Amino acid sequence: MHRGLLFLCAWLAAQGAGVTPAGNWPQWRGPDMTGATSAKNLPDKWSATENITWKLPLPEFSGSTPIVWNDRIFLNVGDGTELYLLWVVMKKGV
Repeated sequence: MHRGLLFLCAWLAAQGAGVTPAGNWPQWRGPDMTGATSAKNLPDKWSATENITWKLPLPEFSGSTPIVWNDRIFLNVGDGTELYLLWVVMKKGV
């Protein structure tokens, strides 16, 4: 895996985003497979600069649904012919 991506993941984990999770999202379409969340006051639109807390450039592709569990986000990402599990730990209250 690229050293830059590893550094970015470590930096994101250290910086945090101040996001409070509304609940775990363990699978495609969420915990009840409805695509719905109990979170309130969510934005109804976003762009590359609007309503974005943080970004993570991926090496090539990701065809899986992100998994959110407590303060962790898990992604399957591809890099050439390799497939990796990437995770970010979010710090609360930053």
